[in-house]
Amino acid sequence: MINNKKRYDYLIEAHNFHYSQFNIWMAFFIVINGGLLAAYCSDGLNSNNEKMCILILGYVASFLFHCCSKSYNFTLANATKLIYDHEEKNVRYDHYRVYSCLIEKNNHYFHPLKGANIKIAKVVTLFSFILTYAWGILLLSNIFRNIKILYSLQYYKIKEIVITIVFITIINIFFLWLVKIFLRSKNTSNHFILKSKPITRK
Repeated sequence: MINNKKRYDYLIEAHNFHYSQFNIWMAFFIVINGGLLAAYCSDGLNSNNEKMCILILGYVASFLFHCCSKSYNFTLANATKLIYDHEEKNVRYDHYRVYSCLIEKNNHYFHPLKGANIKIAKVVTLFSFILTYAWGILLLSNIFRNIKILYSLQYYKIKEIVITIVFITIINIFFLWLVKIFLRSKNTSNHFILKSKPITRK
């Protein structure tokens, strides 16, 4: 058994560890996506097959980026909730709390030089989601052009954009379904879910 002070320190240490890992892995995927985009836009690609390989790798890298950012968003949210719960039950005064008490409560969403309450992990997850769609649209557009499946349609450009967005949405949902089945963490049973009352800030 550990006392409340040590448990509090362990919780904060675990949260900070996950956050540092989140920064490392997100930088890793951003560098990979940047390198693939630079390769795709370069003049060194000599054939359409090379472009297709880059586009497939770009889509896969961005999709895995999105999966990892969703995972870390989930992990960080749970780590923060554990700290909130501990502070609510064991830290009596607000000025002793680290995570569940905001000192600065003024949000300046439209001021160019001041801060606002925006969660970085959610911003990264949104960016990875947009990146997945961007690579997917490029990939499917290239495939459609190769098999000339849309050239006979009137208003080709507009319909190409709509059809590729619909297709990539279906593909993303299918792959996320596979991720849910095969890559889901095993520590998600009800036995591990913290059951506590909603936290109310004082």
